[in-house]
Amino acid sequence: MRRRQSRTWLWSLGGAVVLVAAVAVVLALRFGSREEILEPSWTPPTLQEARTRLEGKTFAEFADEAYRIHLLRHPQTVTDLGLAEKLGIRDDRLDDYSNEYVRTTLAIDREIYRRLHTYNRESLTPDERLTYDACEALWKDLTTCEAPALSLFPVSASDDSPHARLYTRLISVWRLVDEEDVADYVACLHQADDQLLQLRDRIVDLRARHRLPPVASLDEVLRQVEPLKITEMWSRSEYLPDRIVAGHNVYFVALRDRLIAIRELGVEKRVKYLTEAKRALEQEVIPAYEKLYGAVVAALAEAPSADVGIRRRDGGGSAYEGLLRHYTGSDLDPETIHAMGQDAATQIAKEIAVVEEQAKTPSGRDVSAAWSAAAWDGGSPSPDDIAAACRAVLERADAFGSRFAGHLPKATISVLLGEGPRGYMAAPYDGSRSALLVVDPGAPWAVSDVAAFVHRETVPGRHLQRATARELALPAIRAWGGFPAFEEGWSAYALGVAGDVGLYDGDPLANLGRLHSQLREAALAVVDTGVHALGWSFDRAVNYYVDATGDEEGSARMAVKGCVSSPGRATAGVVGSSRLRALRDAARRASGASFDLAAFHDLVLGRGLLPLSIVEREVRKDLRISDSG
Repeated sequence: MRRRQSRTWLWSLGGAVVLVAAVAVVLALRFGSREEILEPSWTPPTLQEARTRLEGKTFAEFADEAYRIHLLRHPQTVTDLGLAEKLGIRDDRLDDYSNEYVRTTLAIDREIYRRLHTYNRESLTPDERLTYDACEALWKDLTTCEAPALSLFPVSASDDSPHARLYTRLISVWRLVDEEDVADYVACLHQADDQLLQLRDRIVDLRARHRLPPVASLDEVLRQVEPLKITEMWSRSEYLPDRIVAGHNVYFVALRDRLIAIRELGVEKRVKYLTEAKRALEQEVIPAYEKLYGAVVAALAEAPSADVGIRRRDGGGSAYEGLLRHYTGSDLDPETIHAMGQDAATQIAKEIAVVEEQAKTPSGRDVSAAWSAAAWDGGSPSPDDIAAACRAVLERADAFGSRFAGHLPKATISVLLGEGPRGYMAAPYDGSRSALLVVDPGAPWAVSDVAAFVHRETVPGRHLQRATARELALPAIRAWGGFPAFEEGWSAYALGVAGDVGLYDGDPLANLGRLHSQLREAALAVVDTGVHALGWSFDRAVNYYVDATGDEEGSARMAVKGCVSSPGRATAGVVGSSRLRALRDAARRASGASFDLAAFHDLVLGRGLLPLSIVEREVRKDLRISDSG
């Protein structure tokens, strides 16, 4: 992962107070005593425990308990969703990638799927049938996937690679608001070496079986892991809590700075946790990163460089078809999805040419020229500029809220400048904070990017969808879950809706940013299917992406590496948004002059986070739309 400078927001606590506290921590830590290791406070359910917990349940009780068990087997997902308190646990455990754990999880999933079929769907209430269908879709997927991503790509250039998720968990120190959070964080540090070594073992195993992923999936891992092996914790500038000095371990410095910002912690407690964190990093985590790094270096010497598609690996053809079913929620073949992406990219490029005139960019019709000119005119904003722009877009979107939906979430959204992945974070059920729009100012930005980013991630995008599901009285799988075609499809669809209701009126530069976001998404669907189904080389995919989007080659290479590393994932948004637009068009035809967009969205979102095929089925039933309508 890229190391970035930490932010100056710590000075808001008061420069003098922070300086004194930091110096005290440094002096005490230099001579502090070793503390006991912090252990996780809970363990995931075993197969036998799962069986016991599922005995003698009504269907509604079974469905909720089954999904809770599913979540408890994936602790980092619980943390990401802010569900720890709701599940009665703490955020002090990481995912386990050992073969034994993965096999047990699969056995539990199969047991849940078997028990699901002991219930008679026809005897359930209409609402329970929706939950049954959601369970059927989830556990069929979990138990029949022919090539789990972990077995194919234990580490990769994808942002959902296990090592990238670990980085996200450990660098996102903004999550820490009290002492319990800090203790949980340090407990996770003590588990990080186990996770990293599990990933190392998987790479070694793939190497022994000559089934390594391609170079394009592995080479980026070295750049990401390199700064995480740094052992240096201190320097003459260490008393400055707002600066990460080059050559420092990013985890330690981020934690140190965050501890100083937590007012309830005195020097003694800061020393306690920093001492334990320093020991964990030096003795466990950094050596594990060294071993992972070495395994990747060895793998790169033998990994295929030309064959980048999953279909070229053993069983890859059927595996890719299964992944497409998972991500698109459909039986569409790769060729059809490829054509959908091409058609969408062509149409968006035409729209860009029109908006180009409105933005007063050069007269050339080339997409690259139009976008480069607009991005240059927009400039590269400062972190404060980005945060202020995001808040302004949020306020304007809120003012348009009634045009998006009749039921609007009560949860508020705060903009946070912080390390880690930028995007939406749901509010935890304990009410300790609002929902967050996390903005990483270290990532590349242009002024024209901001509105599309906010609309996709908040309103009318992810926040409207996910917060609505949480605030309705719904079963766990429909309140907390997520199916890619509906989730990614909705966020992509939301960009178009934002334009339809007038959020981009009078701002052609922001509109160009919206269109370019959609163009990238369409181009990635073309690249994904091209690489994994149609035999495209890496260079051909990069050239297509540059030509289609106008992005620079470096950005294009990173985008293509993501597709190589996460087959099928890039197709979800294009397919899902296309199906939602088709459903809206059918609803408009059926309703005629009485069609109401907000009411339509209430129907789409009002049953929670379901497979898109079920959403389509139920909305068509509500509006009496025939299959041909």
